[in-house]
Amino acid sequence: MFYGVLLLSILLVPASGILVILTIKSYSIYQFAKSRQDGVRGRIFRFDPDLGLATIPGSRGAQLFPIGPEIPHHFDENGFRIPADAPETAEITRPLVLALGCSFSFGGGCPAEKAYGYLVGQALKGTTFNASGPAYGLAQMVILARKLIPRYKPELVLVQYSPWLAERSQTAFMPSWYGKEPGPYFARSSENKLFIHPPVFRARVFDLPISDYQFSAKTLRDFCSFSTEVALPLYTYDSYQTGIYYTRRLLGIIPAPVNQPELIVESAYEEIGKLCKENQSRMVIVILTNTGYQRPPGPGEIARLNSMTDAIIVNAESALVRNLPEKTQQAYDRAYHQYRGNPPVLVYTHPNESAHQIIAEEILKTIQNRAILLKNNP
Repeated sequence: MFYGVLLLSILLVPASGILVILTIKSYSIYQFAKSRQDGVRGRIFRFDPDLGLATIPGSRGAQLFPIGPEIPHHFDENGFRIPADAPETAEITRPLVLALGCSFSFGGGCPAEKAYGYLVGQALKGTTFNASGPAYGLAQMVILARKLIPRYKPELVLVQYSPWLAERSQTAFMPSWYGKEPGPYFARSSENKLFIHPPVFRARVFDLPISDYQFSAKTLRDFCSFSTEVALPLYTYDSYQTGIYYTRRLLGIIPAPVNQPELIVESAYEEIGKLCKENQSRMVIVILTNTGYQRPPGPGEIARLNSMTDAIIVNAESALVRNLPEKTQQAYDRAYHQYRGNPPVLVYTHPNESAHQIIAEEILKTIQNRAILLKNNP
């Protein structure tokens, strides 16, 4: 009898600990879902075996914030972000502008028509394909360049340059709101060559009904339902798949990510530049660092980018700082980040509409200064 009780106690103690941990984690993402903090309403994203995350063509939804109205998200038949009232099928008007980047270029927190890529296309009386995506890095940008540039042969390819884009390509997991989102990353082959490794497993988070709980009343029953339908399946699946991934990496079955950002930058931008040249597209590198006057890119870095790609370099970060009456980080944040409410509260450290307008104007000015002739541009 004594040994039976002892054995039961030994089994129950770790089980109770696991239950407590799962409950805490469940409550954490439950609170996040209810807070509307940088969340998404509607099913507009899906797992993609190449990109990790991709938009769902023809879908509609919105980006949520704790203060103020939601931002509509609408995607055309190809999955490119378009204005809320735009048709999902539309004829391409040349010049065609292709935008590649992360949520900065996607226009996170802003309407689609206020993102700098769309503004450039409108100013040139052409069409913009915004192929940027939340949490994207250089790996996704290269994959999309391989697919889209030869297919559409855009006159302009706006390629974002930000330090975190290389950092995101040095890990097997993308930044995410909930759970694990595997994404592509740069690795070395057995021949010591750099290549892009696909996501190490399928993300489960896109298949779970998280949006069903964003606006429901916060009750014990609601939390238990959320835990059963979302949190427990997500953490169980993620823990199992992550364990398999690290075991396979330890055994050398899956290569580890390359931890050399300069090498990744060189490989990625050179390849996109080569694709542009082969398809008579003009590559425009748009420098965005989101750090204001503190970390402006140096002339050596800009010259290196130009020598690697023969691209037009647009130092949008310098343009943003130049437009500030007071050159301080606080002034930069107030002018270009997203605030809502009265008194204003910071809700998103991404470029606001004013910042996107300045970025677009700097791109257009730089293009004009270089006397770039665009095909079929009246």
